Amino acid sequence: MKRTKLCLVESNGDRSGAAVMACLLWTMETLNLLTPDDVGAILKISRRAVLRLVERGKLPAIRVGDKILRFDPSQIDAALAARSQQEKAKVSA
Repeated sequence: MKRTKLCLVESNGDRSGAAVMACLLWTMETLNLLTPDDVGAILKISRRAVLRLVERGKLPAIRVGDKILRFDPSQIDAALAARSQQEKAKVSA
């Protein structure tokens, strides 16, 4: 996955909300970020369950604005792998 910095586009010397949002949306597409619904479909859980995992700090998310969440697939994979390792350690202990 290609990493790209989130960019702020300046318009007439100030940061235009529309220009910034367009840039953020472009960056999300470039990074192939997932929505809560996408993550729910992958994990076979509800959207609400995904949001609860984020609230509990068990699933890493990227906040875009106040209410919009996106997920980096590589971070989701890493979080699931770490959780799997924790579970294996509990079973073998």
